[in-house]
Amino acid sequence: MHVTFASLLLTAGSVAGCYFAGASLWVALPLGLLLHVPLAAGVFHTAPSWVCPTIARGLSDGQKRVALTFDDGPTQEATPAVLDILAQRQVRATFFIMGKAVRRHPRIARAIAEAGHELGNHSYLHPRHVYLWSRSTLTRDLSAAQRVIEKATGVSPRLYRPPLGFRSFVMAGVMKGTGMRLVNFSARAYDTRPVDALTIVRRIKKRVGPGAIILLHDGADRDPAPDRRAMLESLPVIIDALRRDGYEFVAVSELIKRG
Repeated sequence: MHVTFASLLLTAGSVAGCYFAGASLWVALPLGLLLHVPLAAGVFHTAPSWVCPTIARGLSDGQKRVALTFDDGPTQEATPAVLDILAQRQVRATFFIMGKAVRRHPRIARAIAEAGHELGNHSYLHPRHVYLWSRSTLTRDLSAAQRVIEKATGVSPRLYRPPLGFRSFVMAGVMKGTGMRLVNFSARAYDTRPVDALTIVRRIKKRVGPGAIILLHDGADRDPAPDRRAMLESLPVIIDALRRDGYEFVAVSELIKRG
């Protein structure tokens, strides 16, 4: 619903821009709609985008390697259980953590790092309208998250995942200015919605291929104590199923590095 509303606003803006640039309404309407398609795809679609350089999958090089990532944590309700499952199966994952969640649970954030997992920056406030933010506002939010993460874990993340995977025209400059890389995902289960474990497993397996970056959630942007029981039930099944299919799990930075 959020994407639909934002997309409609983008369409209206495209039409209005054409109209105020001097085109008649009958020209502005189709031209605006035509402009809307690449704009909406660049902002809202999680794949590589002309709006901002984006990594959505890794380099497979013929190898069946994937990265398991978790967004919106840490939380007391799910993150420790995720860490236990990963330890039992000897899987290294990448956690894109929110600054405001780290401030609530610094010890859990530290436990993620101490377990050898990779940390990424997933903003401080998790603004769903991040694509409307100015460069300075986006930089302040990212930097605030970076400071909280560094204080709690001693780690300075080099990877950034924007809220909901949305991009904007200013993000390229922010990434360059901070020396970070924007990482999205190629396999998701929509596990923040009411869904059972079997559906999560089926959705991930359907979308996985060599180089896939898998998205699951151990937290929630608006709920400090989310119910992630379905995800926790699905996680060991996903790991075991993909391993049977010959996949190896690596951190995002290893999946996307060259040479």
